[in-house]
Formats: sequence, structure tokens, C-alpha cells
Amino acid sequence: FLIFFHSTTDSNGRCENLLQDMQENPGSGRFKIEFRVNDYFKRIATAFMYPMIDVMFDVQHSNEHYHIPLLLNPFGYTTYRGS
Repeated sequence: FLIFFHSTTDSNGRCENLLQDMQENPGSGRFKIEFRVNDYFKRIATAFMYPMIDVMFDVQHSNEHYHIPLLLNPFGYTTYRGS
């Protein structure tokens, strides 16, 4: 995987404008978002199971909007394509 961008979530847990600064659309293909949650759980002094979560997904139509939420708790997570 090529690294396109690094970001840190805001106080609402979002990475606003994650790819908007890119000069060109990365196109269709297979992508991965790497959520590094280790520091977050350590900062709030909470025991946790997953130090890093990789979410891989396919983009078939690169002109569409992709919203990929990660719902997280110390011992589990879920993700989906949002609207």
C-alpha cells in the first residue's frame, strides 16, 4: 500500500478533509485505513485489546463519496460504509 495521507482525529473522533488536500483523485482500487488506537487507550488509562486496526476496502467508483466510520470500544470494533 502507498501512503496517501496521515491525520489525527479531532475531538469528535473524525478526520475532516482527509483527502481533500490531494492534487489528484487516487482512483479506484483497494485501499487500507490504519487506525492506531494504542495511544488513545493509553492516554485515557483504559485496558484494551487491539492496538491497531486495519480496515481494507475496495473503491469501484472513485467519483463517489466514501464515509468509513469505525465504532470502537476497548475490546471490539465495527466498521461499515456510511452515507
